[in-house]
Amino acid sequence: MSDSNLVLLPDPARGPVGKGLYWDEFKVGWKFRTVGRTLREPDIMHLVHSAIIHEVLFTNRDYVEKESVIKGRFAPGPLVYLMAEALIMPTIQATAIAFLGMETKSYRALQVGETMYVDVEITDVRPTKHKDRGIVTSENVVKTTTGEVLQIFKPSRMIKGSPKGKPPAET
Repeated sequence: MSDSNLVLLPDPARGPVGKGLYWDEFKVGWKFRTVGRTLREPDIMHLVHSAIIHEVLFTNRDYVEKESVIKGRFAPGPLVYLMAEALIMPTIQATAIAFLGMETKSYRALQVGETMYVDVEITDVRPTKHKDRGIVTSENVVKTTTGEVLQIFKPSRMIKGSPKGKPPAET
């Protein structure tokens, strides 16, 4: 590809496509929606086997069909959270330093074949005593494509600051 065919981003100094935002680029009240993600049977089995979740809701089809209150194949609650985190991750890719904790509440199960997305709102942005990092808190509402709320989680994360000498991008 010749240089004449390259399309530059608004600020090439910002870094490669896919790099997350710095804490000082986030603004309280900023909202965005992620792309969707459809739950598949292998998603459930990968988590159940890797986390050694021997709950009959996820390992015994007869139990689910005959005794469970929730019918069909559905994701363990932590899997919905993990899938939501994966959808949000591009916003903090290579800039996140630490996960500091969160509040979470689940409302209903995500069934195999259903698609979910995440509505994110930045609720707090503040510096730490170290000037090269800050804390970003958000409210993340996980929904189905029909708008039903699956989970709400409110994580706080430590995020790197903009490199010295480079002001944060304007929003």
